[in-house]
Amino acid sequence: MAPFQRQVQGVVLLIFLFSRPYLIESQTYRDFPKLFNAAQFKPISTTPSGSTCGIPSRSAYCKSSVYESSLSRCFQDLCEQDCPRRTSLPSYSNLLLASNFGDCVHRDTVNVRPGNSSEDFSSVFNNGPRCYLTPLQTSELGTEDGVRMFTLAVWIWQETGNEGTIYQKVGDNSKTILQVRVSSSNIHIYYSTSSGFYHLKSLDSIPAETWTHLGIQVYGTALSVFLNGLGVGFAASDTYTLAGQIHNGTATEVRVGQAVNGSDQFLGRLQGFRFYPVTLTNREIEEVSSGVLPSVHLQTACRCPPSHPRVKPFRSRFCIKNGVPDNTINQVLRLNNYSHPLEFLNDGDGNSIWVSSFLDDVTITIDLQDEFQVFYVVLQFYSPLPTTVTIERKRAGSPVWERWQLYASDCNAVFSLDNNGPLPSPTSVNCLQFGSSSLPLPLSKGNVTFNLLAPEPVPRPGHNDFYNTPDLYQFVKASQVRVRLQGHFNVTQSRHRYYGLQEYIVTARCQCHGHAEDCDTSTSPYRCNCLLDSHTEGNKCERCQPLYNDKAFTVGDQLNPYNCKPCQCYNHASSCVYNRTLDPYPEEHNRGGGGMCINCQHNTRGQHCDRCIVEFYRPLGKSLFDVDVCSPCGCYAGGVLNGNMDCEKEGGQCYCKDYVGGRQCSECKAGYFNLQPSSDVGCEACNCHTDGTVGGSISCHATTGQCNCKANVRNLKCDACNFGFFNLTSTNPDGCSPCNCDPLGSNDQYCDPTTGQCRCKDNVVGKQCDRCSDGYYDFEGGCKPCGCDVQGTVPNTMCDKVTGQCVCKANVEGRSCDQCKEGFFDFGRDVSVGCSSCDCNLAGTLNSSSLCDKASGNCECKSNVQGRTCNQCRGNTWNLNLTNPDGCESCDCDVTGTQEGNEKPPNELTCDQNSGQCTCLSQRRGRRCEECESGWYINNVPGGGCLNCDCHRQGAITGTVCNSVTGQCQCKAQGSGVTGRRCDTCQDKYYNFDPGRGECEPCRCNPAGSLNDTCHAMTGQCECKEFVTSLKCDQCKPDSSVLEAENPYGCSKTPQQQPPPTYMVLNATSLRIMWGPPDYPNGVILTYFLFRDGQQAAALDPNVTQVLEYNDTGLVPFTDYAYYVQAVNRHGLVQSPEAVFRTPEGPPQGRFDLMVSNVLVNTADMRWTRPTDPNGLVLLFTLTSVTPSNPDVPLVHFNKSEEFETQLTDLIPYTNYTFTITACNLGGCLSATPVWAVTRQAAPTGQGSPNVTAISSTAFYVEWKPPALANGIIIFYELWMQGILQPDGSRNPPLSRIFHPAGQYNPRPTVTPQENALVPPSTNFTVTGLEPYTEYEFLVLSQNDIGKASSPWVVARTLEAVPLSMPPPVISPVSSSQLNITWTSPEERQARGIIVQYRIYERKVTNLTQNPFAPPYYQELVHTAPGTSEFFLHGGLAPYSYHEYMVEACNSHHVAKASQV
Repeated sequence: MAPFQRQVQGVVLLIFLFSRPYLIESQTYRDFPKLFNAAQFKPISTTPSGSTCGIPSRSAYCKSSVYESSLSRCFQDLCEQDCPRRTSLPSYSNLLLASNFGDCVHRDTVNVRPGNSSEDFSSVFNNGPRCYLTPLQTSELGTEDGVRMFTLAVWIWQETGNEGTIYQKVGDNSKTILQVRVSSSNIHIYYSTSSGFYHLKSLDSIPAETWTHLGIQVYGTALSVFLNGLGVGFAASDTYTLAGQIHNGTATEVRVGQAVNGSDQFLGRLQGFRFYPVTLTNREIEEVSSGVLPSVHLQTACRCPPSHPRVKPFRSRFCIKNGVPDNTINQVLRLNNYSHPLEFLNDGDGNSIWVSSFLDDVTITIDLQDEFQVFYVVLQFYSPLPTTVTIERKRAGSPVWERWQLYASDCNAVFSLDNNGPLPSPTSVNCLQFGSSSLPLPLSKGNVTFNLLAPEPVPRPGHNDFYNTPDLYQFVKASQVRVRLQGHFNVTQSRHRYYGLQEYIVTARCQCHGHAEDCDTSTSPYRCNCLLDSHTEGNKCERCQPLYNDKAFTVGDQLNPYNCKPCQCYNHASSCVYNRTLDPYPEEHNRGGGGMCINCQHNTRGQHCDRCIVEFYRPLGKSLFDVDVCSPCGCYAGGVLNGNMDCEKEGGQCYCKDYVGGRQCSECKAGYFNLQPSSDVGCEACNCHTDGTVGGSISCHATTGQCNCKANVRNLKCDACNFGFFNLTSTNPDGCSPCNCDPLGSNDQYCDPTTGQCRCKDNVVGKQCDRCSDGYYDFEGGCKPCGCDVQGTVPNTMCDKVTGQCVCKANVEGRSCDQCKEGFFDFGRDVSVGCSSCDCNLAGTLNSSSLCDKASGNCECKSNVQGRTCNQCRGNTWNLNLTNPDGCESCDCDVTGTQEGNEKPPNELTCDQNSGQCTCLSQRRGRRCEECESGWYINNVPGGGCLNCDCHRQGAITGTVCNSVTGQCQCKAQGSGVTGRRCDTCQDKYYNFDPGRGECEPCRCNPAGSLNDTCHAMTGQCECKEFVTSLKCDQCKPDSSVLEAENPYGCSKTPQQQPPPTYMVLNATSLRIMWGPPDYPNGVILTYFLFRDGQQAAALDPNVTQVLEYNDTGLVPFTDYAYYVQAVNRHGLVQSPEAVFRTPEGPPQGRFDLMVSNVLVNTADMRWTRPTDPNGLVLLFTLTSVTPSNPDVPLVHFNKSEEFETQLTDLIPYTNYTFTITACNLGGCLSATPVWAVTRQAAPTGQGSPNVTAISSTAFYVEWKPPALANGIIIFYELWMQGILQPDGSRNPPLSRIFHPAGQYNPRPTVTPQENALVPPSTNFTVTGLEPYTEYEFLVLSQNDIGKASSPWVVARTLEAVPLSMPPPVISPVSSSQLNITWTSPEERQARGIIVQYRIYERKVTNLTQNPFAPPYYQELVHTAPGTSEFFLHGGLAPYSYHEYMVEACNSHHVAKASQV
């Protein structure tokens, strides 16, 4: 099947004559159960029954294809439903049928296997030399095409501690052919092959004293173990690979229950011990165990072949081997190659085809076995489409079939309905016409996709507001779906008169009422996994939990969970009900509440179980949630008034007599005791001494009258201190203060009861005997003498009595004052202060430290400092300074002025250490010798010294010298006009330097006639303006007059050549008139006059305004005006030529309309009117549009004049367009009111290739993006896979669809958050169970309601895995000391990667004398070769010696070993 040759339904037209609405770009939606094919593997039937081809006998039909020639010709194919293999269990040998039953082995009809029939018995095996059975029937292995096979099946009940043989078969020379031993921890299988004897230990365990069914299935070298039937997915418990096929020799003896040599006694019971000479399929082993063959979706009775004994999960028409992944591609057909059963329709495999018998009317029914929300019903046809399709549904519990959707070639003729008729309500049913533009008609392999929320070709009301449309919410529910097919399109031959379908898909999701994200569909009915926060229950989360009915149950939608609200019953009720009359806000979910608690417990009552019943109360502070929230009043009858046994509901206070108190009236009030029921007031007075009672209490013991004394008070009335206490006062909370005699310093713990004085030990003083006498310290240590050092202690002082610290002299420290402080040294030298000061110079010490060595007094100096106190600069430095990190700074003598500056480097030039003065050259001065003496200036070279100023005697000021740095002399005052370094040249504005006088003459140029105030340096000639002459520029040239400073010509002539004005349009009634000055102003222009049509319009003074222009307003649009300009100076005027200008047109105005109609996929018709007031000639009509994806860049569709309609053909399908028409003339433009329209859907295009990433040696992660142009709502993706094309034209695996997600991917922004009822279909999938290092091809299809788009095929390869095998090497001698070892590379499927290395090992014999505990042999690596190598010469061998070798093939990560040779 070509997956991209499918057709689907059409689209909708929406036109809105208003502005574009607000569009929602993105929205976070709640998760609902995923969409899936609810029809898959469900019961399916036809009416009439038996409508499938090949029933009751083989038949033939004509193949269908997309080519027209196939309709007139017949390419025959067969249809046969018979099973190709057996349909029942084969015969077997009963291994418990024996003649040697007796006392050692006997029959038992009591302890028998589960499900035992009345006539069956178990065989009991005891311990003894003859406790075994010899079967009367043979147990020879079967063979098929040279492959040996058999199956053992037995029920086992073993005793605790058993480890014995249940079956042994021996051949010639007592050689074991097959032996099975069991225990509670393992199953041991011993077997012989043509190459040797082997042992297999299965980790499967058989529990003791429990009936367990064991199955051992063998085909060739594959052995599988089954315990109690099948595992998940028809799987075996474990599968192993034998070392070779089990030997099929003739048996000389077979024993059951004991080894042939009399050992390995089995202790327990065996029953139903069968030997099959064939390989039973996995389902047959379950049938032997339980008596029932597990059913599958397709032809249950048909069995798998022995080579592939397991039915493939979810693809039951195939069989696979044991021990391989469920989705392996190594599979064979279980059914007939020509089988086309009805179950192919819903087996989830798009490659399988159901073919009907020859008929014109058939109904296909699928029982979903529960009610689902259905969103799509898809019929993928193999044959041509029927002429009529009726889709119906049945609700759960309803006997009525309801029409859902109708299709016909002529709806009126078949259903009396309009073709593509309207849907007035969400639950209306219409008929869509086959062959229309919305439902194109392929020759074959088309499909019918019923989209229950379709926006096109006829939009269903509520399709874009699903959760707020209750009728539509109910309309999508179904528990059964049936489709009736009638008639045939394009069929002319009788053997084409059948219906062929590849898929019957019902895409649905569990109906969980918006309160679950997933559901369990493995059971029937399915069960929604209700969200904890929803507080719902039921299989479909269809009701609130018992205590969550404070609001009525509400279905959750995509945005709002509408979780059930908890009732407030304070844990005193197990359920509540909603009472709308109690809810103040019954229409709002998040406000109010009407929950009423039912059957309040724990002595509570009320709507919320928040009140107590009679003679019960809630203790103050008691939580309403506590189980014992209500306590019995418990009033004391002798203390209450008038026998009233009830109490206050909050706090529980009973009603007491006058001197009686307590909540229960069971005690006397404060100050009273001796409660008597006979007393009217209840109790008598206590008379306590309140200074000694707790809190000044007047209360006493209810019976004895003992007052409640403070902690340190005694006597009945609390009037005396206890022993060891003193000073009874009312303010003391304990009554009396403790003596607190210190046990270290006092003789006992008692003190004077009035003063509190304790009795002290020697050298101890204080009221509590708690401190040492003067001259002693360390009270806790027994008051020790101080021991102060005399040299360091201040005379006549004592130490601290607690720490023993003596009073030290100023420069001394230490507890005994026996050492110098930091910053001092020479302890004891200074009598007054104890130690001498370090006197470190802080400017010269590191970190300005004042510390020194306490013995020598040496301070720690900076790098450029020396001396004990760090007070001297080192070497070529000076100026000891606190802020200098080095202490002293470098001399830094100027090399140009210091002696030897041209001979030594700068850092070797010395200076005075105190002043820093360097040794200067003559005429140099300054600390660094950086300056010259007066009359000299610096010669800036090393050792250059100074140069003489040499100032001009007359030009320089007498008695002055030059600048010592630049050499500039001080010239005479500015009036002299002298300048230059030596003062021997003239300044600007001066000329003719006189060396004798040292002065220059001023130019004295006339400013009105000169261009500047400079003149020629020798002659003094000034630079004159154009109409000025003479040496000083103070005379007008001939034919000019009036010398003026502001005149750029100096003098004036009559202006000449005034250019005509120009203009710029401001608007239809305003022009900006602009002009320039005369070409020859010949003076200063005083005024410009502008004339319009001979009348002065404006006068401008150019000295006031810098811009020669005038805005002439109030003009008449589209009118000619004549303008000229006059320019006037002091000598005369000039007039420009006349210029004629026209005012422009005005913009159109008035009514202007756009009409949009017949909007299709890529086209739409446009018409518009002319503006009612064009204000000129309309030159251009421009039609533009914007879309939500590009709202700021209009697209131009039409741009012409004098046309009023067009058809657009460049529109994008399924796009919101806002169209605008604009009319323009030379004066402006006018736009009509925008019109909003939506184009219809089209098949998607531009589906990109999937991105396939290998994540392991057997798996890919595949992901893709939506098509570049979705052209509608994407409702399905299909991921297809196939193997690489082989030379014989085959592919392994063949083309198959491996993933088919559904949903709604809407490429355009939505108008409302709930417009899309379904989440987008998934765009990623993990493919597993593939072959390592193998190439596969992948393709993605995207589908909307109109059609599909296919991506290009993509090739990807799985990662490498462990190589399977390596051929054995070939060894041949080369010489007496060399062997040639050659090998061939493993096949690609065996290498499972690129072989990068070969390793050659030699088998060596272990020296058991040196290591007796090592294995007898080991492998030694002798050579490593690259992956391209194929041989190795092994030299250095002993002549005529024996050697064994093994070769390993290594790919990037793994190794495969070759057989040893």
